Amino acid sequence: MVLDPRALSCRYTRLDAAVAALLALVVLIAALCSLYPSCGWGDDFAAYINEGIAIANGTFHELARLNYIMHPSILPEGTDGELVYVWGYPLMLALVYAVFGYDIVDFSSIIYYKLPSVLCFASFAAVLYLFRRRFSAWSSALFTAAYCGAPVFYELINSVYSDVVYMFLCTLALLATEIYFSRGIKKRLIPGVLLGALLWYAYEVRLNGLALLGVFLLCQSVTLIKDRSFRREDALIHLAPYLCFLALKLVSER
Repeated sequence: MVLDPRALSCRYTRLDAAVAALLALVVLIAALCSLYPSCGWGDDFAAYINEGIAIANGTFHELARLNYIMHPSILPEGTDGELVYVWGYPLMLALVYAVFGYDIVDFSSIIYYKLPSVLCFASFAAVLYLFRRRFSAWSSALFTAAYCGAPVFYELINSVYSDVVYMFLCTLALLATEIYFSRGIKKRLIPGVLLGALLWYAYEVRLNGLALLGVFLLCQSVTLIKDRSFRREDALIHLAPYLCFLALKLVSER
């Protein structure tokens, strides 16, 4: 791939938007055509679906207590008498349940619970292309098409696991971080708040999403040291992503 000499200074064009949308559409169609009405891998997907249904029905805490009784655990997350997966991905499945319900007779509705992964994979294709701020448009489009054509992703989509959703959120967070630092300091407040919200949700989908916050902290530290650009009056702007992340985490745990 040819590195664009303008790097982060280049702006997205209407052509970029059109190519990103086209890639997302092609991947969406391919992903939908790959779906089958059963679920691969182990049985953890049942826990995700049960948690999503519990969120939709308002019985989340009852499910958490029942899980602890049925599956005693010495893990830290089980010491308070409740045991569940993190709820970010089940929240998506709750929306699916609210629209399509769940067929407990022949389980034919399982195919609809793959839609969050399908939509996130299509969105991932668009986001991956938009990293062209560092690469030429053609190389970015070809790389995206080749990468998203890998058969492994179409197996992951059919597993009703959070892998594809988390991959999309991580990639989007990295792109948002890049865009954040491409802006002048006075134009970073709102992007910083949005980035903090994105980092928080990635963390709620998988707890190791906390590493993304560490990546942002490292990028910010290197930038401030390199440019010697820290000013006391800009402290709130620099802290906005962390404050948003912390506020959402505290609210979600109430």
